[in-house]
Amino acid sequence: MLGTRDLEWYRLEDSDFHNEETSREIKICCTFEDLTAADQSAFVEYLSYSQTSPHSPFLVLTVTAKDSGETRKGRPYRRVEMRSGVKGDGPPFSAEIRELFRATYLRPLRDAAQALSSGRGSRLSQVLHQTDQVKSTGTAYEPDGSNDINSLNILGIGDLANDLLPAVKSRRWRVKSDFAGEAGLQERKDDIVAKASGQSVKTFVADQWTLEYDLAVGPKEGTDFRGTLAEHVWVAACLAESDEAIHAQKTNAEAVTKTAVDDFAVLKKEVVASSTGTAKEQLASHIYAKFESGKASKTVAAQYLAARLNTAVKQGQFTTTQMREALPPYLVAAIDYVTRAPAAGSEP
Repeated sequence: MLGTRDLEWYRLEDSDFHNEETSREIKICCTFEDLTAADQSAFVEYLSYSQTSPHSPFLVLTVTAKDSGETRKGRPYRRVEMRSGVKGDGPPFSAEIRELFRATYLRPLRDAAQALSSGRGSRLSQVLHQTDQVKSTGTAYEPDGSNDINSLNILGIGDLANDLLPAVKSRRWRVKSDFAGEAGLQERKDDIVAKASGQSVKTFVADQWTLEYDLAVGPKEGTDFRGTLAEHVWVAACLAESDEAIHAQKTNAEAVTKTAVDDFAVLKKEVVASSTGTAKEQLASHIYAKFESGKASKTVAAQYLAARLNTAVKQGQFTTTQMREALPPYLVAAIDYVTRAPAAGSEP
C-alpha cells in the first residue's frame, strides 16, 4: 500500500479482503520506535508520545482501505488512507512524507536474472532512478574508458554493464546495439509485425523506444531527430505529476505550466550529445524518466498532452502537415490506417 521505489504498483484485489468480503475494511497499524534524531525531525508533525517515556517519541502509521462503491476506469475504486496517531486519528501523512515509507523491493531469486539485468528499463535501473544521489550526479559512460567509472550516472552504469556483461544472453529484451545496424533493427521490426498482424489486425512498431520517448524525440532527420514536441511532452508530464494538487486546488495548471516551461528551457541548455546519443536523444531520455519514476501517470499525461496539442493547433502553432511531421512515423501510419476509407465492397 505504501509503494516501492521502482515502477511496481500493487492494486488492492478482492482476494486481499478477508473471505473476499469487500464491504469490510482493511486496517494495518505499524509502530516505529527508537527513532534517530533525523527520523524525529523528518516526522515531527506526526510523532506520538508516551506518558512513561516522554523523551522517546514514536511514530504510528495506520493504513485503512475500504471499497468506496465507485468504479473508475472499469475497476472498483478502493480508498486508501494513511494517518498518524496512536488511534489512527492523527494528521494524514502528506505525499512527501509517504515517499519516506517507500521500500526497495527486489524480486525473489527465481526472477533475479531479469530483474537485475543491465539497461535503462531494467528493475535495477528503476530502483536507482529513485535515489536522489544517482539522479542528480554523475557523468555518461564513454566506451573508450576516458572517464572515471566511480562518477557514472544511472544511464552510464547501464551502458557500462552492457559492455561488461553478456547482456543478450542474460536478458529477455533487446537493445539497439544487439542488431547489425539499421538493417538488422528493421528486420527485427518486420518480424514482429509479421507475427502480430493478421486478418483485421495490423501492428505498428515504435520507431525508437516507448510512445512517450518517441513523441519527445520525434522523427529522425538525417543523423539527428526533430524533437518538435519535446517541450509539450515535458509540460504534460509535469502537469500529470501535479494532477492531484491541481484538483485539490493547491496549485493550478497555469502555474505548473509556467514552471515546467522554465525548467525545460534550463534542461535543454544543459543536455549535450554523448556516446549514448545526440542531445535530443538525451533530452528525450530525461523527459521519459518522469514516466519511468512512476510520479507522472502516462494516462493522465496523455490527456494533458492531447489538450495542449489541440490548443496549439487551434491557435495556429501547427498546421495539419506540421503536426504529422512532428509525430513519430509509426503513430502517423497507425492513424492513417484506422482512418482510411473502406475498400470497395468491404463492410464499414
